[in-house]
Amino acid sequence: MTNTLNPDFSSHIFEQHFDIDGFLIANKAATYFFRVGSNAMAQAGINSGDRLVVDRSIKAKNRDTVVAVHEGQFLVRRLHVSNGRVELAAESEGYPLISLDSDEQLDIWGVVVGLVRKL
Repeated sequence: MTNTLNPDFSSHIFEQHFDIDGFLIANKAATYFFRVGSNAMAQAGINSGDRLVVDRSIKAKNRDTVVAVHEGQFLVRRLHVSNGRVELAAESEGYPLISLDSDEQLDIWGVVVGLVRKL
């Protein structure tokens, strides 16, 4: 039987040992794992049941994926900041854009720095 696969090993590196903590965690004391409970970010590759690596020591900036607390609920959303306006956007249809009024309280709980998924 002929092997029809022609693997290009020049672009792949195999490692027998890999320090996943060192790769994903820059600040151990401020890093948490957060289990996703919806598909609001599915088009960004984040699915319900995934575990996110969240660093609470990072200051969130425009376009970061964040874990936020809005109206007492934890949400995973894309942060949009423009001209003093703050929005939390899902990356799947059926989830509304959250536009925050100046008097609304928003707590950016942490910035998503990684994702862990079991295949």
